[in-house]
Amino acid sequence: SKSYLSRAFKQKTGLTLMEYLNTLRMEAAKTLLAASDMNTEEIACQTGYHSAKFFYRAFRSYTGMSTREYRNKEAGNRKLGSR
Repeated sequence: SKSYLSRAFKQKTGLTLMEYLNTLRMEAAKTLLAASDMNTEEIACQTGYHSAKFFYRAFRSYTGMSTREYRNKEAGNRKLGSR
C-alpha cells in the first residue's frame, strides 16, 4: 500500500519520498546550473518545476543562495580548478 511504502522508504533512507524527490531535483538543477548555459526557467522545467518562481524559492531554500549566485560560484570554482 501507499502508506506502507512511505513508511518503509523513510525507515530505510531517513527521508520521505517527497524529500528524496526534491533532493534529486535540486541536485540535478545544481548540475545543470554549473555545467550548462540553460537559463533558469529552462532548468526549472527540466527538473519538474512548472513555476519558475517556485523553483527560485525552492533552490534558495535548498542551497542558501540564488541560482545566479550558485552559477557564479561554480564558474569561479572551475576557473580555480583549471589553473
